[in-house]
Amino acid sequence: MNIGIFTDTFKPVTNGVVDAVWRVCKGFQKEGHKVHLFALSDCDGYEKVKGVHIHKFKGKQFKFYPDLLIRYRLPLRRVRRLVKKHRIQVIHSNVNMCMGLCALIISVTQKIPLITTFHTMVPEFIECFITSWEDSTAKKPTLLKWMEKIKLDKVVYKLARKFVWYWMRYFNTAEWLIVPSDYTKKVLVSHGMTEKKIIVVPNPIETKVKKVKKHDNLILHVGRLSAEKRVDMFIKSLKYVKHDFKAVITSDGPLMNYLKELAEEEGVADKVIFTGFISREELDKYYDKATVFVSAAEYDTFNNCVAEALSHNTPAIINNNSGATDFVKNNKNGFILKRNHPRDFANKIDWILFNKEFNESMKKAGEKIREYTAIDNIIKSIEGLYQNRNKTSRLKKIKDFMVYTTGALFSYSLLLIAGLFER
Repeated sequence: MNIGIFTDTFKPVTNGVVDAVWRVCKGFQKEGHKVHLFALSDCDGYEKVKGVHIHKFKGKQFKFYPDLLIRYRLPLRRVRRLVKKHRIQVIHSNVNMCMGLCALIISVTQKIPLITTFHTMVPEFIECFITSWEDSTAKKPTLLKWMEKIKLDKVVYKLARKFVWYWMRYFNTAEWLIVPSDYTKKVLVSHGMTEKKIIVVPNPIETKVKKVKKHDNLILHVGRLSAEKRVDMFIKSLKYVKHDFKAVITSDGPLMNYLKELAEEEGVADKVIFTGFISREELDKYYDKATVFVSAAEYDTFNNCVAEALSHNTPAIINNNSGATDFVKNNKNGFILKRNHPRDFANKIDWILFNKEFNESMKKAGEKIREYTAIDNIIKSIEGLYQNRNKTSRLKKIKDFMVYTTGALFSYSLLLIAGLFER
């Protein structure tokens, strides 16, 4: 089968979406399919990596979130030509912006089945992003300052949330809508998505597990240092931990400097190591050595890092606003907290550090999550969707497209206005 996979987010950016998309591409290629990846990049071009054909389209870095590339003018002609040339039989879109819109238009005009995967709770992500300017030393955009000055900010936030969810209706225009967790499915259904077309398929995880002795009281956090990951909550919890410990925070992001300053303010800087981006091999070593993994992230649709920690037999502590609630089980392989509060995280960290036998019981839990996220099983599930058409009424498709268009016009307008204010 000739498969076209579309995304706006890809390498050299490092995040969970990029990892999931690339693992799926490699998985299909391994099964003998011809995979063509259509992605925004820092330049136009083409390359073949591990058998996957990568077609790059130059995007512009979004000022407020550097890892996001945007492109207002669609490369529709070039994409259409490539789709025809390589006889693409199914289109799989992972985004609702530039390349996603190309995928939708070509799917309709060329009568090619469209499958979508929902990766990010964008409305909640935006809310966390805006809130972070209040809490951190990051420079607040001029547009937000202006709205606050004339007391329009709360009204605009409320409207933005509503219309951004309209924008997300893009994913409902497909024959099948893939989500990585039951948690995500429930949220989407509550916002008008069609329950019958939503299929839960977990993200694939690639990790190498070694039998090593757990480090004494090593607390680990993995994930981008940005607002929605709530690393500030993790750092604030450390001052309440009663046991002696060492904490490691990997990765990088826009809040790195703020989080280092916060560690100083909370009096835990001497116990916290910020590694920045590290290699996959180094990361696996930390997963192996960690006594407990902590993620205070909110609104993650899956949370690859939690799944990776569990696969290394390391118990995890999360909050209940996360797709990781699908596979983290209280008192079995970790804890799910009902509220995001530093003392609650500290209490559970202390419990795990005290009850060393909890780590010993993690072996079966690790095997279970590795089977759950195995790429072979995931590829079979998605292949089944590619081969089985889901007929949605034409009227329903038109309605979803109109709702999506309304949300998209509003959202793009905000992006353009924000950009003009920063010039």
